[in-house]
Amino acid sequence: MGIPCAIVGVDINASQWVNAISMAVKGGVIDLVATGQPFLNQARETGTIFDVPFYADLRRMLLETSPRIAIVDRSARISLDFIEALLSQGIGVFSIGPPVHTLPEAHRIAHTLEPSTHLLYVWPKMTQSWAMRQCMQSSGMLQSPKFISAVFHAPGLMMGRKNTAADSFVRNLVVPAWDAMHTLLEIAGQPSGLFGSLVGAAGDRDSFAGISGHAAGIARFLNAATANFTVSDRDPQWKRQMTVVSDEGTLELTESSYHFFDSTGKSIEEDSISPVTIEKMIADELELFCQHFSAPPSPSRGWPHLLTETASMLTALLLSQRTGMSESPMHLRSLAT
Repeated sequence: MGIPCAIVGVDINASQWVNAISMAVKGGVIDLVATGQPFLNQARETGTIFDVPFYADLRRMLLETSPRIAIVDRSARISLDFIEALLSQGIGVFSIGPPVHTLPEAHRIAHTLEPSTHLLYVWPKMTQSWAMRQCMQSSGMLQSPKFISAVFHAPGLMMGRKNTAADSFVRNLVVPAWDAMHTLLEIAGQPSGLFGSLVGAAGDRDSFAGISGHAAGIARFLNAATANFTVSDRDPQWKRQMTVVSDEGTLELTESSYHFFDSTGKSIEEDSISPVTIEKMIADELELFCQHFSAPPSPSRGWPHLLTETASMLTALLLSQRTGMSESPMHLRSLAT
């Protein structure tokens, strides 16, 4: 029997998510107990597809169905209070993109969690890809980087999800952008300065939830390391690739391949696997989350959420777009405490 799971806010038109959740159910990873949506007709449609009770009242859903985890796509109509309610009750959250929309929200949720937690997983997570995990286990490949170049591109919400208007895609740059910023943090730490530019929609005020289009940036770190990145939700292809340069050599990697060269350019190690579909990637990461969630307490259980650090980088990107100057994620993070 899988872990009792509720689905909240997931659009049934996102076929990859419907397929991935079905895969997880068939594989015994999760056991669906309910679905919740802000509107009753949406809840009814989702409940019909998965053949589970449906709710427009999310708190009632928690009371009547008792899920242990929830797959959440947090729209503007799903409150931060609901996310807090899940976490405070020990209900694990597998979030499609960030569960927070602003830096103050990130601080608010971070206060309810340990720095490393099994209760929250933000999908997608490049650091959990096959290639990245292989490289993290190899000494020297990702150690003390001096320069990083990252490309995190995707179709609209990485699923080609269509809106009600003909031929218009749901755009959400924050999904690949959060993954990119979180990956840079895990590899190089918090940057001292970030200069960014965005072509598209910059969202509302300090919220990064509604950003869309193409963005690029340069981050500088206290140890003089530099990173550049581009993120986009307008690319027809799913693409995550990085180049990491250190004193040891140069690493080139995607989700499913890596190639390491020493400082003279000599090929040292390379490997690859067949690329997986989005459905399989979602299902694999959901299974990983469930494994950590249900495992006995230990130092290796869970992962650093880095909520405030990642949110401060996105906030710096938006602020830099407005000011035309480099902004400090460290400073912004300290102001929001």
